[in-house]
Amino acid sequence: MSIVLNWQRRAFFKLMDIKSVSSNSLSFIGDAVYTLYVREHCVSICQQSIKLQKMCNSYNSAKGQSQAFLFLKERGFFCDEELEVFKRGRNAIRHIPKNGDRLSYETASGLEAVTGYLYLMESERLDEMFKLIFEVMSDYLYGKNSFTEALRSNRIIKAYVVKDSPFISELNRKKVDYEVTDRRVLDKMSHSGNHQGCLAEIKSFKFSTVENMLKKENGLIVVLDGLKDPHNLGAIIRTCECAGVDGLIYKKNNAVRVNDTVSKVASGALEYVKISEVTNITATLKYLKEQNYWIVGSDARGDVMYNNIDYNRNVVLVIGSEGEGVSRLVLKECDYVASLPMFGQVNSLNASVAAGILIYNVLDKRK
Repeated sequence: MSIVLNWQRRAFFKLMDIKSVSSNSLSFIGDAVYTLYVREHCVSICQQSIKLQKMCNSYNSAKGQSQAFLFLKERGFFCDEELEVFKRGRNAIRHIPKNGDRLSYETASGLEAVTGYLYLMESERLDEMFKLIFEVMSDYLYGKNSFTEALRSNRIIKAYVVKDSPFISELNRKKVDYEVTDRRVLDKMSHSGNHQGCLAEIKSFKFSTVENMLKKENGLIVVLDGLKDPHNLGAIIRTCECAGVDGLIYKKNNAVRVNDTVSKVASGALEYVKISEVTNITATLKYLKEQNYWIVGSDARGDVMYNNIDYNRNVVLVIGSEGEGVSRLVLKECDYVASLPMFGQVNSLNASVAAGILIYNVLDKRK
C-alpha cells in the first residue's frame, strides 16, 4: 500500500531526527495511517456500507488494536527499538473515555505510535505488520475442514468457492447464499493461499456458559490464562475435542479470542467444544472450587510432577500464556501446581503442546 503525501513527509522530517518526534505526534500520525490501511483493506473485500463500517470499527477500536498488538508481540514481530516506541506511546496517553478499558487504550496508543514511527521511517515492515493484523483478525472462515463443519452446523451466512468446488451441490441443497469466484480473490480475502478453494462469512460463534460445562464426577475443564497466539488456541481446541474435554474457558480481555485463524487451526473442532469467555479467571476458579472441582495449574517451578496427581475427580487444568505462564494470582487458586520434566536446553514447552500432554495424562490416569 502506498499512502499519499510522501513528498510532504520527506520535506518535513528530513529537517529533524525522526527518533526525536514526540510520542503524541507519532500516535497522532499513526492513528491516521492505521485508519487508512484498515479502510483500504475493508473496501477491497466489502462494498456494503453497514458491514463496511462494522468491519472498520472492529479493527480501529481500542480493543481491536490491543488484540492486534498482543498477537504481533507474541509472534515476535517487533524489534527492541519498536518496543521502545510502543512504551513511549503507551505512557503518553492522557484521555481515556469514562467507561473505557485503560489497558486497551494504552496498548492501542502504543501501537499507533509504532505505526507512525514505521510510516515516517518509510519501512517495509509497515506492510508486513498490517498483513499479519488482517490475517489474524479476518471475519472469514476458510479451509475445507472448518468450512465443512460450519456448513454442517448451518453457521454460514455467505460462501465463496471456486467453480469446481465439491461444496456447491451441498450449498445448493441447503439453500446457502454463495458466490463462485477465483483463487486470487480468495487469496486476498484470506490473506493467504491456505483457503483450499472455499471461504465463508459465518454467524457469530455461540459461546457456552461455565454452568453448562459442569459434571457431577470426573469432569474435565481447561482454563487458559492470558493465551495470546491464535494458533495455540486453535490447537488446544482441537485437542479438547479429540479428548472429550467438557469445556474450555479463557479470559475475554487482553487475550486471544475465537477468530478465523483459530477456526482454521482447530480444523472443525470449534463446532463441538463448549467455550466460555469470562472477565475474571480468578473468580471463575473460585466458583469451580465451590462446584467440587480441583484446580491443577501448570508451571515449570511446580511442586509436584504432573503424573503424580489423583485425577479421579472433577479437575480443572490451567494453562498459562506463552511468555509469562500462569499469573501469580491464578496460581494462588490452584490446589496443585504441576510441572513437566525438561531435559533439554529450552526451559518450557509450547502452550498447546503442554496442554495436550496434561489433558491426555488425565485420561490415562482415569483408565
